[in-house]
Amino acid sequence: MNDDRAYPKRRPPLGTVWASALLIMGGGLFLIPLVFTFLASLARSSAIDPRLVAPLFATAAAGVAQLVAARASWRGESWPRGFLLGLVTAEVVALIFGYTFAILGLIFAGTAAGLLWRSDARRYSAAAFDAPRHR
Repeated sequence: MNDDRAYPKRRPPLGTVWASALLIMGGGLFLIPLVFTFLASLARSSAIDPRLVAPLFATAAAGVAQLVAARASWRGESWPRGFLLGLVTAEVVALIFGYTFAILGLIFAGTAAGLLWRSDARRYSAAAFDAPRHR
């Protein structure tokens, strides 16, 4: 039996598509500092400053989490909505502590959170959760 005909794939609404794209851009943005710091330390043959290790890995973890949330929101899972609200809160705290780099992440994650809380995105998530899964 052809599963493609039996269970037609639902396309996500436009807000969910844009939210996923914004999360991918935000995730990539948060991975840039780790990659370039690592490449610069390789080019200079020196170790990364120990004071930068924790902020670099925290920023990279936020980037990876945004990439995972982008995939999950595309698939219609509901947990990215709450996760993004927590991420926006963490980015506001980072701004208060002077990490101005977080302003771009706040723009991406805040806009994505708003798009995922719209009614069409919530309906898509509810319908995707109730649909049969074939892996």
